[in-house]
Amino acid sequence: MENRLSTTTTERTAMPEEIIPGREVPHYLSLPQFADRLGLKGDTLRKYKLPPRDITWGDGFPGWSEKTIDEWDANRPRKRRVPRPD
Repeated sequence: MENRLSTTTTERTAMPEEIIPGREVPHYLSLPQFADRLGLKGDTLRKYKLPPRDITWGDGFPGWSEKTIDEWDANRPRKRRVPRPD
């Protein structure tokens, strides 16, 4: 079975010879890890329009970088707390 790793922009398979010594290896988070990073439950996270995935691996599983998640979180819609009338 081929281990397929591709990005959304290039849709290509990563080859071991592309790994360069001393270069930081990118780290991507799955949907459950995305939710954990923000302190949300997966079902809650699915209610939002998520940012485009940074990578797709396996049979179409999405992955996001921590930078993408943090930027999305900083700009996502939030419920406004309306003061209760006295």
